[in-house]
Amino acid sequence: MFHPLRKDESVSQDVFIPSIINNTFYGNTAINDAGAIRLQCEQQTPVIFNCIFWENEAQMGDDIYNWRPDDVIVSYSDIDVDNIFGPWDGEGNINEDPLFCDDSFHISWLDSPCWNKGINQLENDGIVYYAPDHDFEETPRPCDLIADIGADEDSLYSGITDYKAASIKLHAFPNPTSGISDIRYRISDIRYVLLEVFDMHGQRIRTLLNEKQKPGSYNVPFDGSELPIGIYFIRLTAGNHFASEKLLLFN
Repeated sequence: MFHPLRKDESVSQDVFIPSIINNTFYGNTAINDAGAIRLQCEQQTPVIFNCIFWENEAQMGDDIYNWRPDDVIVSYSDIDVDNIFGPWDGEGNINEDPLFCDDSFHISWLDSPCWNKGINQLENDGIVYYAPDHDFEETPRPCDLIADIGADEDSLYSGITDYKAASIKLHAFPNPTSGISDIRYRISDIRYVLLEVFDMHGQRIRTLLNEKQKPGSYNVPFDGSELPIGIYFIRLTAGNHFASEKLLLFN
């Protein structure tokens, strides 16, 4: 849970804006209201994204209760209840069984609808909220290009022996950058190399390279000066090896 700080000029003081990011709420019950979380924010609009709400129960608000339901922003979350305190039809929300792999609420890239369905950052009312860098087990987030929904971040190609992560070197310099960066990488044998750029939604915006290359070190220029500021991802696939690098563009 994160509480971004904003300077409120109208009252000349700092105010905390409640935000709940990359959490999993499962199987909770409440006698009256709020099976998962109860909010009562009179001045600030709570921001919730990348969260799983599943099989929670209460008389009012199985998942989320807020005395002003229209003042809750829920985005990029898996939430299973439609009632008077919803429906939570914000951007990127889904209503699908998260298909947990075990009792620890891990998800799997093989079949979970929550894999790669979150968002890496969200802007609301002039404030940018960021997904955490690690999940509850200290797994780096995102493992692939986009943060997963929930507290767990499942690794790309987890359990598949013919794909090997981080076995090739990839680096963007400078990073952060206001425009042009060199994408530097090294391969150890002859491979088909695919170098791509993705935005924070996981949409491929550019293919920088797609060809067969000999062993060695390479530099590929990337000009992002015409792109909106924000976080981008460079992904290198060389044979059955892959690597990714986060790139920040600023003005």
